Amino acid sequence: METTDNLNSRRLPGLPGMAKTQIRTITVPSVEAIASDSVKVEKVELSDDYTRIDLIHYADPQYISGGWVQIYPETYIQPNGTPVKLKLLNVINIPIAPTKHYYKHGNDRVAFSLFFPPVPKGVEYIDLIERLNGGDSFFNVYGIRMREINEGPIHLDKFSLN
Repeated sequence: METTDNLNSRRLPGLPGMAKTQIRTITVPSVEAIASDSVKVEKVELSDDYTRIDLIHYADPQYISGGWVQIYPETYIQPNGTPVKLKLLNVINIPIAPTKHYYKHGNDRVAFSLFFPPVPKGVEYIDLIERLNGGDSFFNVYGIRMREINEGPIHLDKFSLN
């Protein structure tokens, strides 16, 4: 059984001591839907060892102090159209529930990273699910586009401006 203690004590992929693999990255990937207006996907990083999703969470301006933020340890990613659930391996800069980060003011924000097992090759979209049907209080992001990562950069020499 995963506990908060052993989830946070795992070695993070990509740090010294981990195997060096080629990393494919897309910044500000397109997404189909986000359950909350207070979260933004900044980057997705794919390697043979892990999948990393970098996000920003913005404090809730309806609260003077901005409220709080945390991530549930049951969070997973799911390649679209499959029953596969890749469980959260580790986090950077966000507490794991029940621990919370309390904002200092309504204009505050937290940038954080979530690590998962590697996404199978050829996957076009993934969903990030903190709590299925959990409403806008949870980090649920649907249809994070992977195609740009798998196909590589667009080469401008293929286009004609006639």
